[in-house]
Amino acid sequence: MFPYTAPSSEPIPDTTSDTIDPAVDTTPSKLYGAPMRCKFNARYNEDHIERQKEKAAADERHKQELAFERQVQVCCWMKDDKEPVWAREQGIMTFPKLNLASHPLLLKKLGLTAMDQLSIYDFDGKFFQLEDVDHVMQITTRHVILARYAGVKRCPRLNEFIDKYSPKPVTSGAHRAAPSASKRKSNPALLSLAALLVIFAATLVSITVLLGIFAATLVSITVLLVIFAATLVSITVLLVIFATTLVSITLLAITIANTTTSTITSGSLRGTWQQPKSKMTMMADRFGEIFQAHVPVKDRKFPKGTWYQQLAWWDLCSQEERDIAAELPRTPDGLWTTWHSASSGWAEVLAKKRK
Repeated sequence: MFPYTAPSSEPIPDTTSDTIDPAVDTTPSKLYGAPMRCKFNARYNEDHIERQKEKAAADERHKQELAFERQVQVCCWMKDDKEPVWAREQGIMTFPKLNLASHPLLLKKLGLTAMDQLSIYDFDGKFFQLEDVDHVMQITTRHVILARYAGVKRCPRLNEFIDKYSPKPVTSGAHRAAPSASKRKSNPALLSLAALLVIFAATLVSITVLLGIFAATLVSITVLLVIFAATLVSITVLLVIFATTLVSITLLAITIANTTTSTITSGSLRGTWQQPKSKMTMMADRFGEIFQAHVPVKDRKFPKGTWYQQLAWWDLCSQEERDIAAELPRTPDGLWTTWHSASSGWAEVLAKKRK
């Protein structure tokens, strides 16, 4: 791009009006269809100048980067037991090839000429090799050349400089990471260690899972035992209740039997209430039929309460009265044969008692 300049032979058109006189525009129509307004022209030129500055700065940075990357340092021992002379040359256009004779300023700093000879240290072979100054050599980025003048043998700090300035096989971080990764991959010890760590981690996970399952199983067994114990307690309680019920029923039966039996503990045994089977038969509502079979009553049924009335009167009598009543005729069911109304034998006994 290039800046725009209005024709000097014609006045700058007025930009306050939207209409532009075509006669003022002397610029070829190939470049501009119409002249620019003043404000747009000024802004365009300012942007153009700014872009030019940015481009110049970028070019300068690129130039300096090239100069820095394509540089060489020469460390040369000119005399025995003397400190070396240092010289630097940047922006080598023939990079990665270098001929010291093509850089007279560098030779001047070192005090050399193109006809001299130098012993240049070979970092690969680790020895000094005698070379002419006027020869082409291979260099790397920011290369350092260790050299000594022909005939010089004692070079102070030579080993230090060799260790410090030995060229590295790679120059970028990406290239440095690749060999180390390949070495790790090809190292069987590291692979075995990694495999053991993975196996150990998997074993720990498996053990943790098994412990969790074992704990869950223990909890389940504990719950089942608690349920079983609760069931046993419930069964025991039911058995106790059942046994208590049986005892209560037994005691009730004994009480009823004792109430209805009334065994005589003193005196004659002949006055004992006889009830070999009458109780069960009378409870089945058959006592009337049994009694009528022994004591026929004309046109009249035996009252159901007769047996209970005789039993009640028997309980109220003394032992002497019972002995007298025992001499009266009775049926096998324990009832007096003459029991009916007031003419029964039992009524006679009671009448005697009242006298």
